[in-house]
Amino acid sequence: MNDVLSGIERDLVISYLCDCNVPFSLIQNQNLDRIFSFVTGQGGVRILPEGIILFSDADVLPQEIIGTQVTLRFYFKKLGLSFSSLVSCTKSGALALVVPREILRIADLEENTGTGFSCNVFLGEAFSGQRLVCSLRDGYPLFMPWMWRCLPENPDSQLSGRLRGLCGATPVDTPSLIRDKLVATGKALLVTAGWVQPGMILPFDGCITSRDMVGELELLDSLAQLKSGFYFACGHQENNRNSQAQVYCIEGISSSEDLVKILPLIPVCRYLAEPQDNFPPPALLDRMQPLELLYLSSAEIIFATQKGLFPLQQEVRYSLLLQIPFNTLRRTITVDCFVSTIFEGDDGRTCALCRLENLKAEDQRFLFESLNNSRFL
Repeated sequence: MNDVLSGIERDLVISYLCDCNVPFSLIQNQNLDRIFSFVTGQGGVRILPEGIILFSDADVLPQEIIGTQVTLRFYFKKLGLSFSSLVSCTKSGALALVVPREILRIADLEENTGTGFSCNVFLGEAFSGQRLVCSLRDGYPLFMPWMWRCLPENPDSQLSGRLRGLCGATPVDTPSLIRDKLVATGKALLVTAGWVQPGMILPFDGCITSRDMVGELELLDSLAQLKSGFYFACGHQENNRNSQAQVYCIEGISSSEDLVKILPLIPVCRYLAEPQDNFPPPALLDRMQPLELLYLSSAEIIFATQKGLFPLQQEVRYSLLLQIPFNTLRRTITVDCFVSTIFEGDDGRTCALCRLENLKAEDQRFLFESLNNSRFL
C-alpha cells in the first residue's frame, strides 16, 4: 500500500469506517497538546458514505475548535493512517469533518541515538532473535550520577508522589543555608546524627562532606536541625543562592550501598511523572514501541517506552550491544542485562530497571570512569 491513499484505496477506508467502530484521536493543529478521543458509531459520532464525519453531540468537542484545522489518526487493519480537515458547524448544530481526497500513512518514528552512541537489545539468547534499537531520551544525560540535578526545581504532586513511593523521598523544610548550599553545589547531603561524613560517601563526588563546610560555622550549626538522612535539592543553579528549589530527604540511608540502590529510581520517577509526549502513534498497531534509554552505569541500565506493548519481561536475561563514543573512536561493549524490576505508569508508560551481568573487567572500568569522571580503583 502506498504512503498516500486516494481513489479506490480511500473508498475502501471510508467503507471500513462506516461499517466498524473505529477509535480515533483528534488533535487541534494550533494546540498539539489537546488530544480528543472518540469511537465512530458511538456517542453520536457517525461516518457517512460520502466521507463526512458527523458529531451530533456538539459537546464532544469545545466550541472554539469550530473553524480550525485538526488532524485525525486511526488504524485501518492495523495500518496507521491520518488526515487533516476543517471543523465546521451544520445548520442543525452538529459538527462535521470532511475526509479529504488523500489519506496519509503514519510514518515510523525516526530513531534518535545521539552522536555516535548506539544501544541494541537482542530478544533471543546469545545476541540472536529480534534486535531492538534504543534511542537516548532527551534531557536524560547518559553519564549523570547526580540524578536529582535533572529534576524540575519545584516538582508537581505527581512527581512528588513517585519520589515518595519509589525512593522514600519526602519534601522537607531545611534552613536556608543548607538549601542554598545544596542548590549552589548541586551536591547532596548525608547527615548522621547531626554530622556529615568526613570523606566521600558515594563512589563519585556527589555528596557534600565536612571538607566542603570548612569555615562555615553557621552552616555546621544548621546541621543540628536536620534528621538523619540523605538530602538533595531538585534542579541545579550554580551561584544562585536565591533559589526556592524543593529539598527532599530519604531517611534510613546508612551506607553508600543503600544509596546506590536508590539513585537509579530517580529517573524512573521523573519519567513516569512527565507529561505524555505528543508523538504520532506507531505506524502499525500493536507494534512494540522503540525503547528509550534513561540511565546507564557500570552496574545497571534503565529502558523505557511511552506506551504500547513493552518488549522486555521481568526476570528475563537479554543481550546488549553498546557502542559509546570515546575521544575520536567508539568503544564496543557486549554484555547481558537481567530485568530486575518493571515499573508501570498510569498512562501506559513502562520502565525496566536491568542489572548488567557478565561485564568484562575492562568494560566495567570504562563505564565507571565515564560515569564518575574518576579512576576505577
